[in-house]
Amino acid sequence: MPPPQTVRHVGGGTLGTQTSLGGVSVPFNPTYFLLTNFWTARRKPFFIEVYAGALMSQRHRGALIVNWTNPHVGLPTKYSGVYRAPRPAGPLTLANVRGNRVYFRYVGGSGTFDLKSRRFVLRR
Repeated sequence: MPPPQTVRHVGGGTLGTQTSLGGVSVPFNPTYFLLTNFWTARRKPFFIEVYAGALMSQRHRGALIVNWTNPHVGLPTKYSGVYRAPRPAGPLTLANVRGNRVYFRYVGGSGTFDLKSRRFVLRR
């Protein structure tokens, strides 16, 4: 399932691909993470970035890399990390963001990820 090539403004931020956003760099090595698309926003006082795809070592599972960054400190918060789907569902592609819920799809289904509880819900 190819990622969308357009830029969308959802959830108070921007959803797109590296290509659609003009070649924006990402904070990880492409040999580590297969990136499909990402969302970035400012939620005072934090910047939040959600990268969708799969770990290169587990492409079948799907994962999100979530970075909450405090710009005053410049370091990720405790809510940041790599979150793997609870069962094979990958790679993931972001579809929308509403509130603290990130919506994604994958071959064979769709799901959500809650940014506060850091929990997945997968649907077939």
